Amino acid sequence: MSTRLLWPDAADATVLNVTTLLEQLVGEPIRAQVLRQVLTVVERSDVALYRGLWSPGEELLLRAVLLRGASSGRPYLHATASIALCHLPLAVRKGLLSSDVPLGRLLQNAQVRVTRTDLLGTDQSLGDLCLLFDGLSPATRAVRRSYVMQLQEGIAFAHLVETFPLSITQVALVARQL
Repeated sequence: MSTRLLWPDAADATVLNVTTLLEQLVGEPIRAQVLRQVLTVVERSDVALYRGLWSPGEELLLRAVLLRGASSGRPYLHATASIALCHLPLAVRKGLLSSDVPLGRLLQNAQVRVTRTDLLGTDQSLGDLCLLFDGLSPATRAVRRSYVMQLQEGIAFAHLVETFPLSITQVALVARQL
């Protein structure tokens, strides 16, 4: 099975997002269940922690979500993000702070065009994240990817790490083919 379905080319990032691709794969709308969300200010000592993307004094939204099927409630993908809110339109900021709409959909709805720089992609075991995915073991194979999103002007506004169990996407593919 190819995992490229949930990993579009960076060149496609302006029209495709993970939420849309996941919806196409599993055949149902996706919502974001916010697991943790906190606003923080970057301290001088935090700059290396955030890969040098953010400057001291910048306000960040640190967020962990589980993307779930809106109809089935089934968990499909876990994501963590650090998001520099000051670079985003008000509608996207409000949506992040008060709704279950995933970031990619909020950006799409606000017609914010973005690019993405892929940092890392690995095939590994699910580990402790298995507790978020109904009945999966820590040994379940998962794809983890990390990337930075930029506005068209080249301004970085988000660093994301996404993890999705391969067994869930394989089951979704088989179910869609039946």
